[in-house]
Amino acid sequence: ESDRLGIAEAIRSLVDGLEIIRLVDHDDQSEQEIAEQKSKGIKVLRRRNIEAYLFDDEVLMALANSTGSPQKGQLLIDEKKTLISQQNGPLDDLKKVRGPLYNKCKSELGLTGCGNTAEAFMRDTLAPLVNPSMSVYAELKEDVFGVDHS
Repeated sequence: ESDRLGIAEAIRSLVDGLEIIRLVDHDDQSEQEIAEQKSKGIKVLRRRNIEAYLFDDEVLMALANSTGSPQKGQLLIDEKKTLISQQNGPLDDLKKVRGPLYNKCKSELGLTGCGNTAEAFMRDTLAPLVNPSMSVYAELKEDVFGVDHS
């Protein structure tokens, strides 16, 4: 949200024509908070958090397909739904279940070298699977580069 150290401005001064986009999770922000963020030039995701995009059903299916186990895609989606329903919190909060879901993806698909943490897994394994043919890609692209949604 903030750039107390002025890193964004420093980078902008070093790289001609660079645009830096400030982006935050939606979380539980009120409409007023979102309006305040937007007035500061900060974009707000329409989903609660980035995990909601990276663990989207389309991405889980693509993950299963990429490992030659397309039949396990639905199993991962069902596991995600189970984990979300068992958590003590909002039903759209995938941040709270990313660890167990990451572990399930690794064990069910026999993944190795996919990242030692849920964060690394999301960055190194899931993010590259998001592609322009997916509706989750279009939504994320619009949130980051297009029209703002609250």
